[in-house]
Parts: sequence; structure tokens; C-alpha cells
Amino acid sequence: MGNPVEKIFINFTRNFRYALKISLIILTLAAIFLQAFSQDLIWVQFTLHRSYISRELCIHRDQPRMHCNGSCFLKKKLEEAQDHEGSKTVKLKWEMQLFSPASPTETGSTLSLATGYPQWDENLAAGTHPGILHPPMA
Repeated sequence: MGNPVEKIFINFTRNFRYALKISLIILTLAAIFLQAFSQDLIWVQFTLHRSYISRELCIHRDQPRMHCNGSCFLKKKLEEAQDHEGSKTVKLKWEMQLFSPASPTETGSTLSLATGYPQWDENLAAGTHPGILHPPMA
């Protein structure tokens, strides 16, 4: 059979790997949901602690005629969350070239110096087939 300590170790490592995978999945899903519903969570927190916020944290607590009841604090927190979320957004510009022909005559295009973009030239494309786009060979 085998050594009992060895069996225990093998079972432990299998269970540990499984538990690690499950916990990683749970943490990833939690992070996605927290990021997606961050403003909703701020609103829930405001609703649960409204009396404390209106009494202690409200900007207009000294002016009871305004009937703010902490909504200024909620607005401030939502704006902070929006700014924080906007600052995390990374804007990238991706350009991808799928094929790189060896010469312009293969595709019938040449690079225009005026625009910097490829221009189609019918004279170059007549009778040529691009690299992989050709009829089947017998």
C-alpha cells in the first residue's frame, strides 16, 4: 500500500489546493462585485447610519432649517467615489498589424508620405495574390 503519513500528506495537499482555488475564486468575485457596486454600498451605508451622519458629519448640521439630514455628506462621498473610479481608468491606444507583407507589391498598397496611411494602388495589385490568400495548388 504505502506509508500512512504519505497518504495523509497527499490528501492534505489535494485539499489545500482545492481550498486555495475556491478562496481565490471567492476573493476575485468579491473584488469584482465591490468595484461594480461601490456607489450602491455607499448609499446603503448612508441609509444605515443616517442619524449619526446627520448629527455628526453633516456639513449643514448647524443650519437645521435646510433639512439636509446628511444628504450633503452622501453627495460628497459619491463624488469622491466617482473621482476615484475615474482616476483608475487607464486609457490605452492599441494598434495591431496582423500581417506584415515583405513588399508593397504583395498587397497592392503603398505607404503615402502625405497621410502616413496605406494607399491602394490598382497597378500594383493587378495579377498578384497576397501571401496566404491564393487559390488551392494542385
